Amino acid sequence: MTSPGSKTDEPALKLLGSGAAFHAQLLVMLQGSQFFGDFPAPEIETLTRFVQAYSAAPGTIVFRESDRGGFMCLVIEGGAEIFKQDHKFGNKRIGEIEPGKTIGEMALIDGEPRSATCICAQQSTLVMLTR
Repeated sequence: MTSPGSKTDEPALKLLGSGAAFHAQLLVMLQGSQFFGDFPAPEIETLTRFVQAYSAAPGTIVFRESDRGGFMCLVIEGGAEIFKQDHKFGNKRIGEIEPGKTIGEMALIDGEPRSATCICAQQSTLVMLTR
């Protein structure tokens, strides 16, 4: 799976399968996350059944600024960096995502274009929840 608009020589997300292999870890991470922390435990349990796990090599673009969003990710292992296009200085690093943190949740909710670009900074495992 390549990111929309990516070049064929860029690293791509590789499907590992359902998130079942990470079930226990997902429950703990989702319950402790800022985004899902207030969800009742049965709803978090249900969410874990609808995710897919992916492996991402360093340099993999998860999504690009201005892409339409239809998914969010939870970082299980590794990490990602967030970049924002600055017309004066080019791409500017504005954040880092560590294991247990979510990325892309607003685009999942509102369907608006992505506000930034997300690139895996190291070998990473992500779980993806789509609309």
